[in-house]
Amino acid sequence: MITKVGIDIDNTIWDLVSPWLEWYNILYLDDIKYEQISEYNFFDMTTKATKKEMFDILHTPEFWDYVKPFEDSYSALKKFNDEFELYIVTKTSYKTPSKKFDNFFTYFPFLSEKQLVNTSNKSLLNIDVLIDDYVKNLGNNTKYNFLINTPYNKKYSNYLKVKNLSEAYDIINFLNGHIKINNEEK
Repeated sequence: MITKVGIDIDNTIWDLVSPWLEWYNILYLDDIKYEQISEYNFFDMTTKATKKEMFDILHTPEFWDYVKPFEDSYSALKKFNDEFELYIVTKTSYKTPSKKFDNFFTYFPFLSEKQLVNTSNKSLLNIDVLIDDYVKNLGNNTKYNFLINTPYNKKYSNYLKVKNLSEAYDIINFLNGHIKINNEEK
């Protein structure tokens, strides 16, 4: 039975990459499109800015006003929160302004800070499901891993890909309905 679910924030719950690219394109007079991103670390493609300059964008408090939840995130997170032991898992730098989390909890007021886990090693978590956009975060200790389908994840075929949190929620409920409990069908 699936009871504990971990969900990543950036590019899983809300769209981080689009505004990040937009800021880069404006600041550095470039024209990289979201669909062109072939690697998770897309800042390796940005020839006009260094990696540090790319991360400096994330360290600007005003930037976080441009980061918005994906369309289905509120309703899907509400369902996850109501029906599962939900954890919001992220790898957020200590340099990132508090505005990131201030905005996050404003968008999702039903979530608690106690549900937030900030770690660079998500496989340490004792959860049944992890939903993330970064393939290297998907852990061996997790029963089910869901990879958010993005342009930079097209090359990965060995993972269960979902287009959004609502689709992951539907699959998890299907699985829960078909998992045997004490050798009997639920």
